[in-house]
Amino acid sequence: MNKKIRLIVGWTIIAILIQNAIFLYIDKIYLTSDLKLKVGNINKKKVEDDKEIKVDIDSSAENIAASYDGKYVSYKLDNKLKIKSLNDNKDTTIDLDELIKDDTKRTVKNREIVYYNWFESDDSMIIMQKLVQNGRSYFEPIAYNAKKNEVRELSDFNMKKLQIPVNSKEDTVGDIAFSNLTHSIYIKIDKSKSRSDIYYANVMNQLKKVKNNSQVSDMAVTTTNTNLITEEGNKIRVLNRKNEIKIQNEKTLKILGTDSNDNLFIGAGSDTKINKVFFGEINDNKNDFKTLNLPVAVNKKDIFIDNQGKVFINNKDKSEIIDISNGNKSYKYSGDVIAVYNKGLILKSNNSIVRTKF
Repeated sequence: MNKKIRLIVGWTIIAILIQNAIFLYIDKIYLTSDLKLKVGNINKKKVEDDKEIKVDIDSSAENIAASYDGKYVSYKLDNKLKIKSLNDNKDTTIDLDELIKDDTKRTVKNREIVYYNWFESDDSMIIMQKLVQNGRSYFEPIAYNAKKNEVRELSDFNMKKLQIPVNSKEDTVGDIAFSNLTHSIYIKIDKSKSRSDIYYANVMNQLKKVKNNSQVSDMAVTTTNTNLITEEGNKIRVLNRKNEIKIQNEKTLKILGTDSNDNLFIGAGSDTKINKVFFGEINDNKNDFKTLNLPVAVNKKDIFIDNQGKVFINNKDKSEIIDISNGNKSYKYSGDVIAVYNKGLILKSNNSIVRTKF
């Protein structure tokens, strides 16, 4: 019996020693390395959390635009589209001939990027390329993911590319409006004499012309709808709706944008300045708009709508951005305003791009 007790006690002591050794390893080695790993993650994230980030950009950069979250800016340099990551200051040149792997074995020539526009909810953009296929020129949209540096051609179920024929040397891509949720894309082709054709591509990438030889200066589409909203002169219309959108006592209306909650934002005032912003959902029966009075009248291009529906204006005379949706809270800046992203401002100051948080 004593022998059995000694055996049990011996194995118990061994088990306790092994257990303590495991605990010691976890405490001194495993948790220490895990802590170092976590510190590394925090340092990596810190770049995005910095109050201000400043990176150099070539003085000849043109058409500078920013992604919705301020992580990337796009610009044209020497007729090439470039994407700059503001988190690591990395530049990427968009080479379509290299990125596009065409599985239809078609022969195309003279690819040229003629238009681009960032999505309003992720780090992707629509790029319009102009190319020659079988001796004929076309405009062709493709989707580009900045994070992955990948492109995706738009084709229907029969692998037919989404193409718009170029009918004249004067034809240009004037605007693109799209809804990420319904995968609806409207493409405005500007022609001579201030006329435009508008094409619509549905979720299956089937293309049709919805407006011919029209006078559309701006357009938009809400998040969950496929109906196009157009600005024609001083009037705003909705595709396939007979009556125009009217606001009492306002004769000059301008499209400012949409948000993720299906609201349309309309500016009112004179031909050159806007002093009121109306916003609300568009429906078939009645348009109920709320009103925001601006503290100072500004040009249409100096009004920014983010995807959450916040309204900002750029008061250039005082070099300040005013948050109209937040009690006219103002933010001073130095340089030129490129964009208002979802957390702050993108500025161009001399030969630098500056991302600064509110």
